[in-house]
Amino acid sequence: MAALEVRRNAIISLIVGTVFTVAVFLFFVVIPGTAQQLSYLIALGFVLALTSAGSVLIVLTVYRTYVLSRDLEDVGEAG
Repeated sequence: MAALEVRRNAIISLIVGTVFTVAVFLFFVVIPGTAQQLSYLIALGFVLALTSAGSVLIVLTVYRTYVLSRDLEDVGEAG
């Protein structure tokens, strides 16, 4: 877990997910206005934030795994 930097990736993904959700909420709900229940939209925003954060976390962790595997491959070839 430490080598994959999961904690760092989780923090980054939560920030990205939150910022993305706030931007979508402002652009599609606050600016044009809506007649929908606010609690319904907040629940959808929560789902969007978690889904986008999870997706970013997966991408960052897979990328880190790829980088580590390439480093190990280079060490194996040098030795």
